[in-house]
Amino acid sequence: MAVATPSPSTDYGKELAKHEQHHTRFTNDEVPPGNPYVYREYPRMVYKAVQHPKTGQMFCMAIDPSPMMFSFPQEYQNACAATAMLNRQCYRVVQDDTEFRIAKNDGWHESPGQALSGHEEDHWKTVVEDTAKRHFSDRRMSPEAQAEAAAVDASTEHQVPDVQVEQSRRIAKERR
Repeated sequence: MAVATPSPSTDYGKELAKHEQHHTRFTNDEVPPGNPYVYREYPRMVYKAVQHPKTGQMFCMAIDPSPMMFSFPQEYQNACAATAMLNRQCYRVVQDDTEFRIAKNDGWHESPGQALSGHEEDHWKTVVEDTAKRHFSDRRMSPEAQAEAAAVDASTEHQVPDVQVEQSRRIAKERR
């Protein structure tokens, strides 16, 4: 049974039109929407990339798993609840410009994509800074140790923030 739509020209239709933001079946040219849409900047969400506890990968706003991966509905619901719990770590709602600036200074970003790229950028800044500190401290090492560090640096095109870690990786490869 279909419900009849009230005419916008009736008192009831005019009352309904007062609450509409866009042109709908309750509005027309004579009775425009009574609550026009207005963009409001706040509250808004900000995002941060976090590390997945099982895989170790960085993510921001993971999607729910496919139901086809589960044998029982309860397993799927548990997985969706776990994803939702992880996602709550990835976002925060700010209420005004002051909170937004504080969040930006704390490493939060305007979109999930910016959060991931911001994390990667921060990671590489840390690697470069650690490498620079290592190069500075290398000047106080013995000539043999300096030669070893230079050999490790020459063996790769990447930044090497810690020679001992790089040497242990190289030794592990040689043993294989």
